[in-house]
Amino acid sequence: MKRKNLIGKIAIFYLLCGVIVFWKIQVFGEKLVYVPKENEELYGTWVNEEYNSMIINARWDWKSDGNWASYPNTTGEPNWKGKYSITEKWTDDSGAVWYKMTWKNEIYGKSGYGLIRIGDSGLTMETAFSFSAYPTKIDSTTSLWGYGGIYYRK
Repeated sequence: MKRKNLIGKIAIFYLLCGVIVFWKIQVFGEKLVYVPKENEELYGTWVNEEYNSMIINARWDWKSDGNWASYPNTTGEPNWKGKYSITEKWTDDSGAVWYKMTWKNEIYGKSGYGLIRIGDSGLTMETAFSFSAYPTKIDSTTSLWGYGGIYYRK
């Protein structure tokens, strides 16, 4: 009898959790997983010809199919490439679009987190990447901030 009672309580608990999650999604419009649009502001090629190294790459390509590549210079072969997934997107008061993402490098087997800001009416991309946790800010006051940089739409 006690076992039946316990199973009933567990079932009610899970049912209530499901109802709360469903209500939160309906009332607040929250999504549990971000579903990218066909024309995300991130997609395309971004370059900064001042960068030319293996750490701060000169070019990034972000594809709508979840593939990315980065290049040590604006031409040639990528030195990093892989898959990414946008986990969160928002627009700030200035109109800049922000992305949080996870990424995996298929060349070196590394994975990590990214924070990207698309500003200047979609013409500028600022980045911060980390191997250990989501970056909490993009600090453009230094030349190397968390494996990131500033790039311009090509």
